[in-house]
Amino acid sequence: MRTVAALLIFATPLVAHADPPSLTAPIAPPSIEHTSYAAYTLTADGIGIGALIAGGIAEGPNGRDTTASDTLFTVGMLGSVFATPLIHGIRGHGMRALGSVLLRAGGMGIGMAVGISMASCSNGDAFCKLDGAGPGMIGGLIVASIVDAAANTDETVERPARWSPVIAPRSGGGTIGFAAAF
Repeated sequence: MRTVAALLIFATPLVAHADPPSLTAPIAPPSIEHTSYAAYTLTADGIGIGALIAGGIAEGPNGRDTTASDTLFTVGMLGSVFATPLIHGIRGHGMRALGSVLLRAGGMGIGMAVGISMASCSNGDAFCKLDGAGPGMIGGLIVASIVDAAANTDETVERPARWSPVIAPRSGGGTIGFAAAF
Protein backbone atom coordinates (compact mmCIF):
# COMPACT_ATOMS: atom_id res chain seq x y z
CA MET A 1 0.00 0.00 0.00
CA ARG A 2 2.87 2.34 0.81
CA THR A 3 4.50 1.48 -2.48
CA VAL A 4 1.34 2.42 -4.44
CA ALA A 5 1.03 5.70 -2.54
CA ALA A 6 4.67 6.55 -3.18
CA LEU A 7 4.32 5.76 -6.89
CA LEU A 8 1.26 7.99 -7.15
CA ILE A 9 3.04 10.86 -5.46
CA PHE A 10 6.14 10.59 -7.66
CA ALA A 11 4.20 9.87 -10.84
CA THR A 12 2.06 12.99 -10.43
CA PRO A 13 3.77 16.06 -11.85
CA LEU A 14 4.45 18.60 -9.18
CA VAL A 15 4.50 21.59 -11.54
CA ALA A 16 1.46 22.33 -13.63
CA HIS A 17 2.22 23.20 -17.22
CA ALA A 18 -0.44 25.53 -18.56
CA ASP A 19 -0.61 28.30 -21.07
CA PRO A 20 0.20 31.68 -19.54
CA PRO A 21 -2.88 33.80 -18.84
CA SER A 22 -3.69 36.37 -21.46
CA LEU A 23 -4.29 40.04 -20.87
CA THR A 24 -7.71 39.98 -22.48
CA ALA A 25 -10.53 41.17 -20.34
CA PRO A 26 -12.54 38.48 -18.60
CA ILE A 27 -16.10 38.15 -19.71
CA ALA A 28 -18.13 40.35 -17.42
CA PRO A 29 -21.88 39.96 -17.08
CA PRO A 30 -23.74 42.71 -18.90
CA SER A 31 -25.24 45.45 -16.82
CA ILE A 32 -28.97 46.02 -17.14
CA GLU A 33 -30.07 49.58 -17.71
CA HIS A 34 -33.63 50.89 -17.62
CA THR A 35 -34.20 53.72 -20.07
CA SER A 36 -37.09 55.67 -21.52
CA TYR A 37 -37.46 57.29 -24.92
CA ALA A 38 -40.53 59.34 -23.97
CA ALA A 39 -38.75 62.58 -24.85
CA TYR A 40 -38.47 61.45 -28.48
CA THR A 41 -42.10 60.41 -28.76
CA LEU A 42 -43.41 63.54 -27.04
CA THR A 43 -41.28 65.75 -29.30
CA ALA A 44 -42.58 64.02 -32.44
CA ASP A 45 -46.15 64.27 -31.18
CA GLY A 46 -45.70 67.92 -30.23
CA ILE A 47 -44.50 68.78 -33.73
CA GLY A 48 -47.39 66.90 -35.36
CA ILE A 49 -50.06 68.34 -33.09
CA GLY A 50 -48.51 71.80 -33.45
CA ALA A 51 -48.80 71.50 -37.24
CA LEU A 52 -52.48 70.54 -36.87
CA ILE A 53 -53.16 73.56 -34.69
CA ALA A 54 -51.23 75.81 -37.09
CA GLY A 55 -53.36 74.41 -39.92
CA GLY A 56 -56.48 75.47 -38.04
CA ILE A 57 -55.06 78.95 -37.53
CA ALA A 58 -54.09 79.22 -41.23
CA GLU A 59 -57.66 78.73 -42.46
CA GLY A 60 -59.13 81.47 -44.56
CA PRO A 61 -62.20 83.60 -43.89
CA ASN A 62 -65.27 81.68 -42.69
CA GLY A 63 -63.18 78.56 -42.12
CA ARG A 64 -62.26 78.08 -45.77
CA ASP A 65 -59.26 75.87 -46.45
CA THR A 66 -56.14 77.46 -47.90
CA THR A 67 -53.06 75.89 -49.42
CA ALA A 68 -51.16 76.55 -46.20
CA SER A 69 -53.87 75.04 -43.99
CA ASP A 70 -54.19 71.95 -46.21
CA THR A 71 -50.41 71.40 -46.13
CA LEU A 72 -50.21 71.87 -42.37
CA PHE A 73 -53.18 69.56 -41.77
CA THR A 74 -51.64 66.85 -43.95
CA VAL A 75 -48.18 67.09 -42.37
CA GLY A 76 -49.67 67.32 -38.89
CA MET A 77 -51.98 64.33 -39.33
CA LEU A 78 -49.28 62.11 -40.84
CA GLY A 79 -46.81 63.15 -38.14
CA SER A 80 -49.27 62.73 -35.30
CA VAL A 81 -50.46 59.32 -36.40
CA PHE A 82 -47.26 57.71 -37.71
CA ALA A 83 -44.16 59.40 -36.19
CA THR A 84 -44.32 57.81 -32.75
CA PRO A 85 -45.21 54.33 -34.05
CA LEU A 86 -42.17 54.62 -36.33
CA ILE A 87 -40.02 55.47 -33.32
CA HIS A 88 -41.31 52.36 -31.54
CA GLY A 89 -40.61 50.25 -34.63
CA ILE A 90 -37.09 51.60 -35.14
CA ARG A 91 -36.27 50.72 -31.53
CA GLY A 92 -37.40 47.14 -32.17
CA HIS A 93 -40.82 47.21 -30.50
CA GLY A 94 -43.21 46.14 -33.25
CA MET A 95 -46.15 45.40 -30.98
CA ARG A 96 -45.78 48.78 -29.29
CA ALA A 97 -45.85 50.41 -32.74
CA LEU A 98 -49.10 48.63 -33.59
CA GLY A 99 -50.56 49.51 -30.18
CA SER A 100 -49.55 53.14 -30.67
CA VAL A 101 -51.37 53.36 -34.02
CA LEU A 102 -54.48 51.78 -32.50
CA LEU A 103 -54.28 54.08 -29.46
CA ARG A 104 -54.10 57.15 -31.69
CA ALA A 105 -56.96 56.00 -33.90
CA GLY A 106 -59.11 55.30 -30.85
CA GLY A 107 -58.15 58.59 -29.23
CA MET A 108 -59.06 60.55 -32.34
CA GLY A 109 -62.37 58.70 -32.70
CA ILE A 110 -63.38 59.24 -29.09
CA GLY A 111 -62.19 62.86 -29.19
CA MET A 112 -64.16 63.51 -32.36
CA ALA A 113 -67.32 62.02 -30.82
CA VAL A 114 -66.90 64.16 -27.70
CA GLY A 115 -66.21 67.27 -29.78
CA ILE A 116 -69.30 66.76 -31.93
CA SER A 117 -71.51 66.09 -28.92
CA MET A 118 -70.28 69.24 -27.17
CA ALA A 119 -70.81 71.56 -30.17
CA SER A 120 -73.87 73.73 -30.04
CA CYS A 121 -75.83 74.88 -33.05
CA SER A 122 -78.08 77.92 -32.95
CA ASN A 123 -78.67 78.46 -36.66
CA GLY A 124 -80.30 75.08 -37.36
CA ASP A 125 -77.60 73.94 -39.81
CA ALA A 126 -77.39 70.13 -39.81
CA PHE A 127 -73.62 70.12 -40.25
CA CYS A 128 -72.67 72.82 -37.77
CA LYS A 129 -71.88 70.27 -35.06
CA LEU A 130 -69.03 68.98 -37.24
CA ASP A 131 -67.09 72.10 -36.26
CA GLY A 132 -66.34 70.36 -32.97
CA ALA A 133 -64.77 67.34 -34.70
CA GLY A 134 -61.36 68.95 -35.31
CA PRO A 135 -60.73 70.20 -31.77
CA GLY A 136 -62.04 66.90 -30.41
CA MET A 137 -59.61 64.92 -32.58
CA ILE A 138 -56.70 67.09 -31.47
CA GLY A 139 -57.72 66.58 -27.84
CA GLY A 140 -57.86 62.81 -28.42
CA LEU A 141 -54.38 62.88 -29.98
CA ILE A 142 -53.00 64.80 -27.02
CA VAL A 143 -54.43 62.23 -24.58
CA ALA A 144 -53.15 59.34 -26.73
CA SER A 145 -49.70 60.93 -26.86
CA ILE A 146 -49.50 61.26 -23.07
CA VAL A 147 -50.75 57.70 -22.48
CA ASP A 148 -48.34 56.32 -25.09
CA ALA A 149 -45.35 58.15 -23.59
CA ALA A 150 -46.27 57.06 -20.06
CA ALA A 151 -47.00 53.40 -20.81
CA ASN A 152 -45.01 52.36 -23.88
CA THR A 153 -41.59 54.01 -23.79
CA ASP A 154 -39.74 52.21 -20.99
CA GLU A 155 -37.22 49.60 -22.08
CA THR A 156 -34.57 47.45 -20.47
CA VAL A 157 -31.25 47.40 -22.29
CA GLU A 158 -28.27 45.17 -21.54
CA ARG A 159 -25.06 47.17 -21.70
CA PRO A 160 -21.71 45.37 -21.77
CA ALA A 161 -19.16 46.33 -19.18
CA ARG A 162 -17.00 49.26 -20.30
CA TRP A 163 -13.97 48.25 -18.27
CA SER A 164 -12.83 45.33 -16.23
CA PRO A 165 -9.98 44.76 -13.78
CA VAL A 166 -7.34 42.23 -14.85
CA ILE A 167 -5.12 40.22 -12.51
CA ALA A 168 -2.85 37.75 -14.27
CA PRO A 169 -0.30 35.71 -12.34
CA ARG A 170 2.92 34.97 -14.23
CA SER A 171 6.08 33.13 -13.45
CA GLY A 172 8.22 35.39 -11.31
CA GLY A 173 5.42 37.88 -10.57
CA GLY A 174 2.13 38.98 -12.02
CA THR A 175 0.25 41.66 -13.89
CA ILE A 176 -2.37 43.95 -12.42
CA GLY A 177 -4.30 46.41 -14.53
CA PHE A 178 -7.53 46.98 -16.35
CA ALA A 179 -8.94 46.44 -19.78
CA ALA A 180 -11.32 48.97 -21.29
CA ALA A 181 -13.42 49.41 -24.38
CA PHE A 182 -13.33 52.85 -25.93
